[in-house]
This record gives sequence, structure tokens and C-alpha cells, in this order.
Amino acid sequence: MTFCQPFLLRGLGVPERAGTYTVDTEEEQVDGLSVQAWKRVATTMQIARDGATEYMTIDPIELEEALRRDKAKPGPVEDK
Repeated sequence: MTFCQPFLLRGLGVPERAGTYTVDTEEEQVDGLSVQAWKRVATTMQIARDGATEYMTIDPIELEEALRRDKAKPGPVEDK
């Protein structure tokens, strides 16, 4: 996922800079149904800090809201 503006999610502690982040969703199959179904078990975001990669558990709904806010703001202006 790419953010054009700095963003903050609960559990991150400090705002993260704009950039592209890897988000992983872990799912498990729901047994006992006549069709295949999956449910989300966890969503994690890879955060690079001090030369190391941290895997932070995040709320997927909060992530979607942060992306929506990011898209509503104008992006950074580039010099030409």
C-alpha cells in the first residue's frame, strides 16, 4: 500500500512517513460450509525502523480509513 502523506495507526506509536508498505493478511478456511469461505485472522504491516523490519499487527478497517484520508489530501508538490 502506498501513502502519499505521513500517517498514524494505533499501535505504531509515531507517525510513519509517506511511502510504500507491504501489508499481509492471514486467513483461515471456514470449515463446515457448502462453499469455500475464508475469514481474516490477522493483518500485519511491515515497518522499516533503524535498519530492521518490524511486523506490526494492525486493524484492517483503520488501515482502510487511513488510506481514504490519504487519498482525500492533495499529494506532495514536486519541483520541475
